Amino acid sequence: MPVRVIGMIGVAPPAGTALHVIGGGVSASFLGEFAQMHEKAGFDLVLVGYYSSSAEGFAVAAYAASQTTTLGYLVAHRPGLVAPTLAARTIATFDALWGGRLAVHIIAGNSDEDMERDGDFTPKDQRYERAAEYLDVMRRVWTCTEPFHYDGRFYKLRKVFPESDRSKSRIQSCYSADPRRERQSWGAGPSPP
Repeated sequence: MPVRVIGMIGVAPPAGTALHVIGGGVSASFLGEFAQMHEKAGFDLVLVGYYSSSAEGFAVAAYAASQTTTLGYLVAHRPGLVAPTLAARTIATFDALWGGRLAVHIIAGNSDEDMERDGDFTPKDQRYERAAEYLDVMRRVWTCTEPFHYDGRFYKLRKVFPESDRSKSRIQSCYSADPRRERQSWGAGPSPP
């Protein structure tokens, strides 16, 4: 696989020396121009970060995608705040609308304090375990051909309908592996990037 060049987009003009990458106000014109500059410079992807104070990443990426034609978006996403079935549908919808320009960075949270601001008091080691289940559910939504049940420690689901075939082949995901553990197998889902 060739090396991919990744940048990071901001959502508002700098105030002094600080660029509002994910916090602060949102300027649609700045966001659009910033994404276009990355595309023109030849970046493959741009990271849309996540903190409890940040603009919502999928909305930021969707707006930026509407202003570009080839630039990809690596959206940071935290399991636990959104159901994995909804996240799978959100990702598949973005993929269908923007022609496969989405990659997802699954994160377990940079600090307990930031997680608690979003109402998640789960200890970090359990957040990694939850992330593994979350990814398993999303992969099943994307790859199963029949409705399925899921009985995990963190997620219990009944009669989940899989996503339609239109986006399965393009969906890729990546995640921050816990350095204390080996990387989880991709199982029956798509191959890793």
